[in-house]
Amino acid sequence: MREKEINFFKYSALGNDYIVIDPNENDFEPDSKIIENICNRNFGIGADGILLGPIFERPLNRYLGKYLNLPFGKFLSKSLRKGKSISVRIFNSDGSEAEKSGNGLRIFSQYLLDKGYFKKCKGIDEKLDGKSIEINTNGGIVRSIFNDDKTISIEMGKIEFYEDELEVIAYNQMNEKEKIKFRGTYLSIGNPHFVIMVDRVDESLAKNYGKSIETNNAFANKTNVQFVEVLNPKSIKIEIFERGSGYTLASGSSACAAAATSFKKGLVDKEVEVFMPGGRLKVFIGEDFNIIQTGKVKYIFSGKFFISTFLDKFQN
Repeated sequence: MREKEINFFKYSALGNDYIVIDPNENDFEPDSKIIENICNRNFGIGADGILLGPIFERPLNRYLGKYLNLPFGKFLSKSLRKGKSISVRIFNSDGSEAEKSGNGLRIFSQYLLDKGYFKKCKGIDEKLDGKSIEINTNGGIVRSIFNDDKTISIEMGKIEFYEDELEVIAYNQMNEKEKIKFRGTYLSIGNPHFVIMVDRVDESLAKNYGKSIETNNAFANKTNVQFVEVLNPKSIKIEIFERGSGYTLASGSSACAAAATSFKKGLVDKEVEVFMPGGRLKVFIGEDFNIIQTGKVKYIFSGKFFISTFLDKFQN
């Protein structure tokens, strides 16, 4: 029997990199350990996560898929795909499944554009000359807009604020005896975020305390963590510890959460540039805290791998 071979495409958005695996070209069943091994930067391909899509669906497919434990697009032949809605599944580097990823969604959108998929799918907005598309995620529906300057904007949806002054005690990863009480804003943009305002941001805050905050009992499903320094009314600087991926150079949803929190506190305008170690992202806070993020995507490379390579934990 021929060994199963998988085609993949790797993209980066501000240093936040994802591997795209297209289920229309590959027989790939997501497994947490396989995904973790693929994303391993020392022994695997290396990435912050995996994007499985596009998944084409109809309402019946979603219903049957849910109750029969089958992929959404299982019953949908290629000849029926035109005009159907489109979904993506997002996996973190630890193999867990995420609700949303701002950078991941821009990367996925770029892949759709590169492969010519988006013209075939439901949700194209004629007012924008066919340059937008709706994408289903586990965290809700988003709209992706392809701009003339080669940037991609994602309408992330509405911010839901849970608590403005939540206190969390976190220990230092380098010294567990050292504990600090952090006060932050707990919110969701389809995925959970804990935003901490600081006078001066430093990567050591995220690296040393991020894991302890992410896994704190205050957060039922763990949380993404941002440390935020306001530079001026039009820009902020952040450091990120991403749920399921760890310290991250950039995160689109984190940038949105940080900008929205800063705006809610009256510290910034509704249009904000968010500076991260991987680069900067533009965020617009609209009516009722509906958020749009805009940035570029870079194609890195494509390749093939055998599933058997990543079945077991790597050993020396």
